[in-house]
Amino acid sequence: MENLWFEVCSRQKIDQNVSQEWLGKILNNYSQDERVYHNQNMFLQKEKYLRERKVNDCVILAAIFQYYIFDPKKDSQVENCQAFRDFLAAAKVDNDNLEKYVTKLLGENNAEDMEGFQDDAQFLQDLDLAILGGTPEEYKNYTELLQKEYKYLNTEAYKSTRLKILKTFLTIPNIYSTNFFRERLEESARRNIRKEIEELKV
Repeated sequence: MENLWFEVCSRQKIDQNVSQEWLGKILNNYSQDERVYHNQNMFLQKEKYLRERKVNDCVILAAIFQYYIFDPKKDSQVENCQAFRDFLAAAKVDNDNLEKYVTKLLGENNAEDMEGFQDDAQFLQDLDLAILGGTPEEYKNYTELLQKEYKYLNTEAYKSTRLKILKTFLTIPNIYSTNFFRERLEESARRNIRKEIEELKV
């Protein structure tokens, strides 16, 4: 994450002291004990796709701030949009287009039409689901860590909720919206999901 962050900050001409300070905040948040899955290891898995696809800086920034704050009990998109704005303010970046584009990627309701946005939004969504198409070992590790993050749910409640989500994935024509991920991960994701469904039913 560090190298990717500094590369983006350099391209955006962010003051080094500000970029270093905010990297510290980001790493601190991603390193919180309760974040068993949504942490730096998760982002490391995402980073390989961000680099392979050679996405723009808006997508990278959105991917980083998407889980700047994470709470399994609620949606934190408002807080994460504000965190991104705080970062821009600290960096004295006066770029309205950048702010609107990234916060829209983060889920803020913005009716403004932005060129290329739909493709970037779909990539970001698929990036979040990339782990579904991981190797059997990666997927097993992911499911074990994810359940630990949702420890406030008892076992039966977790299984019931998880089963509903997984079954929904299998009812749609494609799990991944982009060809980039569909060609790489669609088949393996469906295999992994089917296997987990069978395990949860036991």
